[in-house]
Amino acid sequence: MKIILIEDDIYLNTLICDVLMSQGYEVDAFADGAKALKAIEKDYDLYIVDLSLPNVGGFEISKKIKEVSGIAPIIVISAEDNIDTILKAYDLGCQDYIKKPFHVKELLAKISLILQTKPSSQIKLTKNCSYDTKSKLLIVDGAVAPLTQKETMMLHLLVMNIGMTVSNEEAEKYIWGDHMGNGYVRQLISKLRKKIGCVQIFNHSGNGYRLELDA
Repeated sequence: MKIILIEDDIYLNTLICDVLMSQGYEVDAFADGAKALKAIEKDYDLYIVDLSLPNVGGFEISKKIKEVSGIAPIIVISAEDNIDTILKAYDLGCQDYIKKPFHVKELLAKISLILQTKPSSQIKLTKNCSYDTKSKLLIVDGAVAPLTQKETMMLHLLVMNIGMTVSNEEAEKYIWGDHMGNGYVRQLISKLRKKIGCVQIFNHSGNGYRLELDA
């Protein structure tokens, strides 16, 4: 079980890391938000994130986790007890919010509970089509659909936002990291539609695209 710990307090970082490893968890620990952000491209089973971090804050990191990992659970640890901050953390997808100071045994209990109830990484899109958010593979009639890297990124972004419109600007930033113009997204969606007819991708007023589950 792989866990990433992002905490800038070196003493607390070391303490949590040592306890987790003593319990058999594989841990990658970071004290800098910018360095942690790069590591999120890897697959982790759980993210433990402090909100107050140097260079890149916990909220931005949580957004990145949801873009890349989708259903991977997040535990936020923070000294901040403002209700608006707590609600924002939950809005960004955290499964639990632990107020500092806390006992490490409490964190272990939360981790155990979350990992026991961790949902499957496969999302059923239609009767014969599913998407694995961890491996980022589309399975059609039991076989992997051949998608390019950018097609996979577009599909992943749509699946992670099922039922919501992904704007052209969001897609451009996620896939290319820059403004590419609406034509690039439109061409990518067109290619996806041809390859995966089992999945319905809707155009939303020319401003973006939305994927809906086939009930």
